Amino acid sequence: MLHHDRLVQKKDADSIALLYTADGDLGTIAHGRDSIRRFLSSFKNVSLLRVTSSTDSLAMTGDTAFQSGHYEQSGLMNGKDTFFATGIYHAQWVWIKKEGGWHIKKMTTQAENMRYGQRDHS
Repeated sequence: MLHHDRLVQKKDADSIALLYTADGDLGTIAHGRDSIRRFLSSFKNVSLLRVTSSTDSLAMTGDTAFQSGHYEQSGLMNGKDTFFATGIYHAQWVWIKKEGGWHIKKMTTQAENMRYGQRDHS
């Protein structure tokens, strides 16, 4: 997930799409690498300043891994409006030997908190 987080922060839609299986799903929004790439490329007005995730659980069965955890993102919309988002994610990974490793079959996220403006440091 650390590699995924770095690619998301860089907004590298091509590389993120390649992390998915050819028929992978980004929630119910995008199916397949081309669709995932197009969807992620549509966020032209968003700059990500920080992207982190943590793993709460990881279970493996054969060539499949199920991962769940929390994420946090902060950034700018339209170059000026600050946002902070937190939530949970669930990912199903599969080992694809001919593609050299683990790929995301399906990832879903659920926002828990989205704030705009100054961050509360209390």
